[in-house]
Amino acid sequence: MSENTTPPPAPTFDPARVRRAVDERLAAFLDAMTHRAASQGFPTEVTDVLGELVLGGGKRIRPVLCAAGWHAGGGSGDQGPMLQVAASLEMFHAFALVHDDVMDRSATRRGRPSVHQAVAARHSGHPDAAWLGTSAAVLLGDLALAWSDELLHTAGLSPDRLAAAAAVMDEMRTELMFGQYLDLLTTGRPSADLEAALRIARLKSGRYTVERPLQLGAVLAGADAEVGAVLSAFGLPLGEAFQLRDDLLGAFGTSDQTGKPEGEDLRAGKHTPLLALALRRADPAERGLLTACGRPGALGTEQVARIRAVLEGTGARAEVEAMVEERRGQALRVLEESALPAASVEVLGAVAATLTGADRSPPDGPSPPAAGRRTRSNRHREGAVATKTDTPSPVPRAPGALPLLGHAPALLRDPLGFLRSLPQHGNLVAVGLGPHPALVVCEPRLLHHVLVDDHLFDKGGPLYDRFRDFIGNGLLTCPHHEHRRQRRLVQPAFHPRLMPGYARTMAAQFTEAAGTWREGQAIDVLHATQEIASKALIATLFGAGPDPADAHRLADDAAVLVAGAWRQTIQPSWAGALPTPANLRCRRAVRRLRAAVTAYVAQQHGRSDAGLMLDALLAARDTEDGGQGLSDSECVDQVLLFLLAGTETTAVVLAWAMHLLATRPGLEHELRAEAVGATDPADVGQLVLTGAVITETLRLYPPAWLTMRTTTADTVLDGHRVPTGTTVVVSPYLIHHRPDLYPDPERFDPGRWTGRTGSAPSAPSAPSREAFVPFGGGARKCIGDRFALTESVLALAAIVRRWHLAPPDGAAFRMPRPLTTLQPTGLRLRVTTPDRQPPRRERP
Repeated sequence: MSENTTPPPAPTFDPARVRRAVDERLAAFLDAMTHRAASQGFPTEVTDVLGELVLGGGKRIRPVLCAAGWHAGGGSGDQGPMLQVAASLEMFHAFALVHDDVMDRSATRRGRPSVHQAVAARHSGHPDAAWLGTSAAVLLGDLALAWSDELLHTAGLSPDRLAAAAAVMDEMRTELMFGQYLDLLTTGRPSADLEAALRIARLKSGRYTVERPLQLGAVLAGADAEVGAVLSAFGLPLGEAFQLRDDLLGAFGTSDQTGKPEGEDLRAGKHTPLLALALRRADPAERGLLTACGRPGALGTEQVARIRAVLEGTGARAEVEAMVEERRGQALRVLEESALPAASVEVLGAVAATLTGADRSPPDGPSPPAAGRRTRSNRHREGAVATKTDTPSPVPRAPGALPLLGHAPALLRDPLGFLRSLPQHGNLVAVGLGPHPALVVCEPRLLHHVLVDDHLFDKGGPLYDRFRDFIGNGLLTCPHHEHRRQRRLVQPAFHPRLMPGYARTMAAQFTEAAGTWREGQAIDVLHATQEIASKALIATLFGAGPDPADAHRLADDAAVLVAGAWRQTIQPSWAGALPTPANLRCRRAVRRLRAAVTAYVAQQHGRSDAGLMLDALLAARDTEDGGQGLSDSECVDQVLLFLLAGTETTAVVLAWAMHLLATRPGLEHELRAEAVGATDPADVGQLVLTGAVITETLRLYPPAWLTMRTTTADTVLDGHRVPTGTTVVVSPYLIHHRPDLYPDPERFDPGRWTGRTGSAPSAPSAPSREAFVPFGGGARKCIGDRFALTESVLALAAIVRRWHLAPPDGAAFRMPRPLTTLQPTGLRLRVTTPDRQPPRRERP
């Protein structure tokens, strides 16, 4: 080629065209193999059965990724050799599927009989048709492997390209085989070993499905090592995200989605990260149910439904979804920081969205990018419930806004009523938080998307800005780019192995606190529960720690801070800077809290108090960051967060639960019987009804009733354009009180969660996980959710074990007071010794 000659431009990447071209090559190859077999007197049913599998469906993910790698690597000119290598990949995939179905005893594949079943059906008159089918499938899989190699070696590659491509193929095949072997060893024996499950996912899919096909395409294009490194760094996390999403489909997907019977992965007992996470968090009864996975004949439809409920109830499903989003985000950041051409980045970004379900494209994948369409960043960030339209409609606005004040008067006068009114205006509604414009999410699927995509919907808005001013840059308030490191370092303090010790500490504190009340005493409920919760948390954090006076001051200062943060959120920033008594109280409380916690952190250095939360926090090391831990100032920020969240939210939930029980003496008696009958007062697994009461309380009165996110890029939500920097309001209270999601939503009914009417929690009438979000969702879900539930359940059990609760004479229920948390207003209850006989059963 002369100096003045430019290489021909690479054709536009078109996934649908790649699929058609690969299908044509596979059909032609199989037709040639059929003629070859017939001419030599071989049984043509072999090619017939393989042809039904190879040409009978499939998304052609690996061929498309091979073509994407070729384009990203600067491929140009004749695509024929690359397309035949892509067809070789698909033939190898046929080999893997045939053997996989034999090993998994799968009856179907892509909605049709699997190969061993198809052969057995063809020879149903054979004395042992099942054995014949299985044996023949092994041979047919081997034949597909040989034909894959034939397709590769007849692709017309130059010797150096063929050698490079064969090296990638050899690595891919070896990794897959070892991944399958590890999968065999662990199938039917699920465990809490998350790392082992992730390693299998990495070998079986992370590398095989995404990374190696991309690398193969780049090699075919003659790309340099730098491009190969970018594709590897992009492909591996994306492949893991794909497999994690596939695990979710295997557990929760329908037959139409998977082409297999529902719950087949659960029946097989696949050792997936989903099961590993659930086993880490499950109580003994739940673990017994989960370990039944893989036992022959052990799981019927009802058992699968119960296991699904455990996977959701333990938070395993939500965490795997967060892992998918985290890995997708990691892959996309590799693209954003790479030097790849814009067209290649566009192609790979679309591929990432398709593989992780972020664009909810049909199985045939995304349409080819066209000129004038959305930017790459918008395309992959529009999300699960975004309407893909070039003319988005305006966001409907809530009525009643005032100049400068927006909807602040309505929020101050009746914030909960205002929130309940918003869904009638749309799934996404514009409001004014004082001078701050914001969008309120009113629909659970839309809310789920906002919570899960925490890279696009980052922590931000006036609420978090004020909190960050007060308590620093901890796990609650830090931006996305700092969150994963912080969460890895904080997570050990909430490890399941520490929970029994925490529970014993808390149970002792609750029993002692309940014993300080007097017969007939009318208690200020919120003040009492704040004291109970703070003492338990301080004992869990610091052990003997502060003396009672210091502990009391910590709790009081935390309450001042919570009240001040909400007030300053909805008022103009200049008002928060004025030296008013309320502002001054808030600033003094912040200074005292930080000084006290700094002293406790300094005292803990050099000590080793196994079982203390602070000790676990100081000892944590991040293996992904060179073994670094939290600095002292970072640790102080985290402890301040624990004090605020762990005290205030638990106190509020407990106060509401006590109020609700005071209106239902029959239910209170049932809880008392459960608490007295528990052989271990620190075992929440024995307090099922108490747990249901706390769960229903969280639905009615979620402490974190309103939080905020900020968009980090332009996006589209529910068909509405949402620009960068928009404040998005998330309200669990709003979702929890929608009558279409919760019939008679204002009624206190723990039976929603226990199935006391005969329906299991996983029954269709039970609330969906998107509709119950008291702790948030995604990777930013409250890290202490199980700690908080344990604390609330044990505290309520200790109280009802000792006392009967009733409103004082003349006391009337007053509306909730929404501050940063959803507090009861002026709630007082009288405590008396319980009667021995149960009260007459009241109507629920």
